[in-house]
Amino acid sequence: MRYLTVIVVTGVVFTSVLAAPILQKPEKMPDELRALGRIRKVGLRVGLLDDYLQDIGIGKKDLLDPARAVLEQSGFEPVEEETTPRIDIKSITMRNGRYEGAVGFVIFIDFVQRARVLRLDTDLNLPTATLPCFGLVDKDDLKERIRTEITSTIKYFVEVERKASKTW
Repeated sequence: MRYLTVIVVTGVVFTSVLAAPILQKPEKMPDELRALGRIRKVGLRVGLLDDYLQDIGIGKKDLLDPARAVLEQSGFEPVEEETTPRIDIKSITMRNGRYEGAVGFVIFIDFVQRARVLRLDTDLNLPTATLPCFGLVDKDDLKERIRTEITSTIKYFVEVERKASKTW
């Protein structure tokens, strides 16, 4: 009887250990992040390029290239066309005359998707999530800092997309 009890208890413990990963609840994610799941082909465009950036020689290519590189390295197919889902990159800069050469910037990375608005009974292209990145840098370092921030923010998107894809 004692051996039977040991065998049964061992079997229950062994089964529990093996089943634990299967029985875990999936990670809870907000809907705006879950909506980023299962994206493979994604449009990529600059929705707003700040005038100051253009004046100092920072163009759309400088905003798109780092995003495109991360997406391609991560197995996504970025396309420059009006498609959804789409990543829209928008930029804003701020300067203050008291601090010559200092530039504040905010880059908004919007994830635009076709979404149904039940209240209006219609489908619209809407930003379903926005990831901001920002900084305060010397004007001479602005281009590289923007590249760095866009790169890290798109890497975060890739991480979220992979986690979100597991929730579906």
